[in-house]
Amino acid sequence: MWRYQEALAGPMRATTEIGSHWIDLVRFLTGEEIVSVSATYGKFTPDRYVKDGMMYETLQEGSEKIRVDSDDAVIAALRFGSGAIGNLFLSEVTHGRSNYVSMEITGTRQTIRWDSEDPYKLYTAEKFGGTLQETNAFAGGFPNTFSAFFREVYRDMDAGTPSAAPTYPTFQDGYRNAAVCEAIYSSANHHSIWTEVK
Repeated sequence: MWRYQEALAGPMRATTEIGSHWIDLVRFLTGEEIVSVSATYGKFTPDRYVKDGMMYETLQEGSEKIRVDSDDAVIAALRFGSGAIGNLFLSEVTHGRSNYVSMEITGTRQTIRWDSEDPYKLYTAEKFGGTLQETNAFAGGFPNTFSAFFREVYRDMDAGTPSAAPTYPTFQDGYRNAAVCEAIYSSANHHSIWTEVK
């Protein structure tokens, strides 16, 4: 229940719970930094009910009524350092979706598309060419991805220094991610004005 309480989890929910993963992924895949945002928030049902850590819109037997002031949905326009543009849609209230993250990146010669509900498939399309679907399972399956992540982190900790090119998110990555989330929050709370990521 802590994640629905601003005093414990902060003023953002969709932005940080879903958006932070999307932001990390787009930065990793493109090598680009988001430099400014224009965002709007949807806050639909302020009074909710929580039972066993799950939030409900209607009264459930044995549930507790709470007030939720954080974002249920986010729509944001993005500008990247290279001049590229993007858009982001996040929702904590979309029926039939559970932690859904998708991404489509279009360049001058190619487009790639991926979504978390079918994580082993990557779709690519080339200019003047067809569309290709590639199936590529995680190295040892999704659970083993976490083991590999922690193994690399602890290897660097044991060495006393990060590797020259770490394959895991660094503190700098976390800082940049938080800065983008803060810019989204600021923009959404100031009439969607374009806000620089600091």
